[in-house]
Amino acid sequence: MERIRSSVQGFDGMVKEADPRKMQEMLRKFNLLVGLLLVVISGVLAGIENLTDAIGSIFLVEVSSASAGLTHFTVSLYCFIVGVAVVMFEATTKPSMNKWFRVNMGFYLTYNGRIIFLILVAALSCSIGALGMFTGAFIVADVIFHIFVRIRNPNMAEAILLEETKRMTGSGEYAEDYEQDPAQAGGLMQSVADKAWESPGEAFAIAKVLLTPWPSTLPVCNENELAREALLTLTQRG
Repeated sequence: MERIRSSVQGFDGMVKEADPRKMQEMLRKFNLLVGLLLVVISGVLAGIENLTDAIGSIFLVEVSSASAGLTHFTVSLYCFIVGVAVVMFEATTKPSMNKWFRVNMGFYLTYNGRIIFLILVAALSCSIGALGMFTGAFIVADVIFHIFVRIRNPNMAEAILLEETKRMTGSGEYAEDYEQDPAQAGGLMQSVADKAWESPGEAFAIAKVLLTPWPSTLPVCNENELAREALLTLTQRG
């Protein structure tokens, strides 16, 4: 019990004294994971499961079960779309992407707006079965961490306000004429997200590299610079 209390106190102290920029980066990574879970688990896996159940119920002439399955499939599709949006929001600082969010999902540019939206998405995800509940539980944990960080870190409020102001006004790194320093680039994830926004076709080529066994990736890499970068990164990590 004493060990647990000591760990909690240590974590609390770390959050209180942490650089707000580091905490924002940590929150960004948690949100990225939330987006990926929404896409893969609540979107694809739960969607396949619910669609299969719906088709099976149709053949068995079980109207209520078929209706429930189709409803859950629709929610899975929504979770997939939301997950893609979350990943794109967190992975890229493209001014055009930020402008799209500002025009279409302005509430998501604010810290509190994201928290409320994620709570609603967690509830939807939990409604589609065990797979959705797994994602929903992680989203709830992410939301609690967001709230905890804001309350316990005395410098977070100012950092959040600055970030919200830049996003809402399209200034700083979100300005239309902003040129990012290559040394500050976010690596492969940001490159892929930027390319997905600018050129979906090339992004699909990169995704194909990530999902295709070696050596079938060579033709794609010969045609796509980012695909070569993705393969090089995977090779280095392996």
